[in-house]
Amino acid sequence: LKALEIADQYGISRIELETDSKQLEEAIKTPSRDLGPSGMIFKAIRQLLFLRFNILYLKHVSRLCNSSAHEDAQLARAWDLG
Repeated sequence: LKALEIADQYGISRIELETDSKQLEEAIKTPSRDLGPSGMIFKAIRQLLFLRFNILYLKHVSRLCNSSAHEDAQLARAWDLG
């Protein structure tokens, strides 16, 4: 959600989203997980995508093919905001 908000602030309207999680892909594409603990985040993502982005590609990719995203996630986890 935060990445989409930042993309919107910079005027980016054409995006491609990739995930190695089938569950995340489903949660973004459908309201099937809206009643779960993260449901409000998924609703906010769908609303932002609908209102602010013109073209959206959302696809599932194998973790083996998504090593750069995995490395970014590991870096972000270790980042000390202070």
